[in-house]
Amino acid sequence: MSFSSGADGSDYSTTAAYFHYGLEAGVFDADEVRAWALAIVEARRTPPPEVVEVLASRTFLNLVEALKVVPGERDVRLAGRWLLNTLNRRLATDKSLVGVVTRQALQVAQSTGLEESIQFAFDGIADLFGLAQSGTYGTVENCHAELLTVLSSSEAPPALKLF
Repeated sequence: MSFSSGADGSDYSTTAAYFHYGLEAGVFDADEVRAWALAIVEARRTPPPEVVEVLASRTFLNLVEALKVVPGERDVRLAGRWLLNTLNRRLATDKSLVGVVTRQALQVAQSTGLEESIQFAFDGIADLFGLAQSGTYGTVENCHAELLTVLSSSEAPPALKLF
């Protein structure tokens, strides 16, 4: 991941959306979100107060709310594409995550308003995964391959800029 900022160094809204929806889907934990905010606070002479609030948030709900109010032009769909890219990289390195990544990808696609075709694809893989786990139909390996295909099928998003 690269580290840069907007032209005036203050538009972190899409990255905040990335962490917001990632936190809600279980892609990130609170410490990872706070590490992002801390990096901004440490790098800026006068960090945005909304980012300081993210760093100071102690409960899950406060953290989500603080992420929601980071100012700027929030591109939720781009944040969703970044998250799917993150999940793709995780799944490529650890096949055992197929069930977790399927659930997370479906939640990300739904919550960030990605195309219905992507949402339906993840929903279908979730169904197949359940059948494969129960021994009713298919295999977990087939689900893994299908999930990698869907995660890799969309156009790669521009590089994620954390700050």
